Amino acid sequence: MSWAEIQKERLVPWFYAAIFAVINSDGKILVEDRVSPESGHFGYTIIPGGAIEEGETPRQALEREMDEELGVKPTQFTKLPVFLDMTLSNRFVEYSPYVVLAVNGEVANKEPGKSRHRWIDLEEACNLPLALDQLVAVRVKEYLVQEGLIQG
Repeated sequence: MSWAEIQKERLVPWFYAAIFAVINSDGKILVEDRVSPESGHFGYTIIPGGAIEEGETPRQALEREMDEELGVKPTQFTKLPVFLDMTLSNRFVEYSPYVVLAVNGEVANKEPGKSRHRWIDLEEACNLPLALDQLVAVRVKEYLVQEGLIQG
C-alpha cells in the first residue's frame, strides 16, 4: 500500500493540532512554561496550541483555543504550511501553525494551574528544547523576515 493510500484511508490514528505563535509589538513571541505534572509537556517551555476538535477547521480551533487559554481573539494572523509528526506509538500528528500579529483584548493566562506565560526573543524560541517548538519558531522567523517585519 502506498503512502497516499494510507493517508487517504487513515489506516493509522491521526491527531490534529493548531499552534499559535503570538508576536507582540516588540517582536517577542509568547511561550508557556508547563508547570503542572498532570499536563502534557510538564517541565518544558512550549509555544501554545491545542487540539482541533472533530468537525472544527484549524482556524476555528485557533480562535477557540486562544479564547480558552489567553482570553483574546486573533484579528491579524497567517497560517503557515502544515506539517506532520509521528509519535512512538505510530500516531500521526498534523500541525497547523499560525503567526498571530494582533488580537482583540489583552493576553491573559486563563489556565494558571497548567502553565505560566512569558514573552521571549524569537532567537531564544528557535532554541527551545523540543523540536516541534524549534520548527515553529524557525518558520515564524522566516515568515516575519520574508514579510519585512523583522531583520534577518
